[in-house]
Amino acid sequence: MILLAMAALAVPVEGVDIARRPLVSRLTGHTYRIYVHLPEDYSESDRSYDVLYLLDGDRHFGGTVDMLRARAESEWGRDIIIVGIGYGKSVNRRKRDYTPVKVPGFPMGGGVKKFYKFLRKELVPHIDRIYRTNAGRMGRCIAGHSLGGIAVCYGLMYHHDVFGRFIAISPALWWGGGLFINRYKMNFAGLSAPPALRYYSASGSLEDPSMEALAKQYARRADEKAAGKILIRYSQFEGMGHDDIVIPALMGGLDFVFAPDRDENEPASPAGP
Repeated sequence: MILLAMAALAVPVEGVDIARRPLVSRLTGHTYRIYVHLPEDYSESDRSYDVLYLLDGDRHFGGTVDMLRARAESEWGRDIIIVGIGYGKSVNRRKRDYTPVKVPGFPMGGGVKKFYKFLRKELVPHIDRIYRTNAGRMGRCIAGHSLGGIAVCYGLMYHHDVFGRFIAISPALWWGGGLFINRYKMNFAGLSAPPALRYYSASGSLEDPSMEALAKQYARRADEKAAGKILIRYSQFEGMGHDDIVIPALMGGLDFVFAPDRDENEPASPAGP
């Protein structure tokens, strides 16, 4: 399906950034704001680039762009396209879009399945059409924080044919009583390796200890089910809480998920004790 509502999202003649483009999904009927940052050499080259799909784009897009500009000497700092997904001036619906089930007190929850339908059938194909992207799954990273983090975990489990690199920062795995760990099926049987998927998660030492415990538990389960088909790393950031961890953890996550492929005889990074 060609998404006509996105026709205004086009490659600029000049400049690096495109921001605040309204988008109405034909599959879900929901409205989003899409923010796009292009590498500084994009207009001067004919190369293709990896893409970071960033959840909570209204909040984290600007800081992420600033981080990459400051780290321009690194390989991924030069080469990556950033696509932030937000809501602009409309009501923020992250509880609807990023969560797998409704829970008491949050009647709008449970929309992550529809959200991924929008990503894989509308947004990702359109970005691949109008920008020079590395269009395979290993050319796409999805990153999110808190509720966005569990949306990333959902993507690792069910949409690893579209995305190959995942960054879950302080994932709210307590949602629904830890159902990703205790009830949802993880099936990576059809996944070929190499190249292995990359999954990075992190939390802060000042957060509730359950954040670390659940993140490590999820990572261990994914590692066991994938049987070597996922490279996994967990990091704890000392002296940081739930909100101030985002940009430092994203930097660490990008370093890991876009690191050069390791030798096939090298052991995978630990998922955490």
